[in-house]
Amino acid sequence: MDLVILAAGMGSRFGGLKQIESIDEFNNFIIDYSIYDAIKCKFDKIIFVIKKENYKTFSKTIGKRVSKFIDVDYAFQNNENIEKIVDIPQEREKPFGTAHALLCCKEKVSDMFVVINSDDFYGRKAFKTLIKFAKRNKKDNEFAMCGYKIKNTISTWGKVKRGVCYKKNSELAKINECYVWKENNKIFACQIENSNEKKKLSPNTIVSMNMFLFNKSIFDLLEKDMFTFLKSNESNLLDCEFLLTNVIQNYIEQKIIKVKILNCNEKWLGLTYKEDKAKVVERLAKLRKNKTYPKNLWKDDNLKINK
Repeated sequence: MDLVILAAGMGSRFGGLKQIESIDEFNNFIIDYSIYDAIKCKFDKIIFVIKKENYKTFSKTIGKRVSKFIDVDYAFQNNENIEKIVDIPQEREKPFGTAHALLCCKEKVSDMFVVINSDDFYGRKAFKTLIKFAKRNKKDNEFAMCGYKIKNTISTWGKVKRGVCYKKNSELAKINECYVWKENNKIFACQIENSNEKKKLSPNTIVSMNMFLFNKSIFDLLEKDMFTFLKSNESNLLDCEFLLTNVIQNYIEQKIIKVKILNCNEKWLGLTYKEDKAKVVERLAKLRKNKTYPKNLWKDDNLKINK
């Protein structure tokens, strides 16, 4: 099984390249901890989806330190495959969103893979939960996601993007990409497309943190949806985003795919804002202290080589 890490974001709210922000005394990044968990769970390969201009930075830091334990590959998110469909304005600098990022690694992945964000910490149990599902699921059109309680995913410092989920039995029935935040000890959300309407949510509302289990059949769906998306947004190519949650919602509505929600009680850590860093550093230090993680992740005797 492969782990795809989406790491091509601009970090506009964070104020820099948060994917490579040091969060411990060994200059590890938050994705080091996800990769460590993936190796412990016997994943076969890591694929970073990055901007091409960041390749040297990634390869000389995290790529170099993990490549002796697991195979590492890179996919570049750029507009080359988009320009054949529409003309992209030269002023557009930011990537085209999570669905496009995933599509950029089509030729890199094996049949079954997990996708995560580079700036989020998911917890080892989340990886184990997806692997357990993968072992018993053999249907091409059935995927899975780790569902987190929204109360465990809030930033103290402002709004964050979450896929607010509605389920039928244990399957995803609807997913809305929203901004969520805490206000007067209550949790609110507003859909990104309609940011003026806010709705109070239960603290136990399930949200997606972009941690999905897919197989290669997802790429045909992404390609088809991207063509439609770009054609319908030709007048808004400076700002539109091709989001993974929107693609999933589209094909759930058409009854082409099913997505199993796998409940996860882990607490999120992430770097949306600069101010989030202190909490991340403190929490990971506690996890090292209680031996969930070793003090030095990449010391040779901490891991078996998974290559």
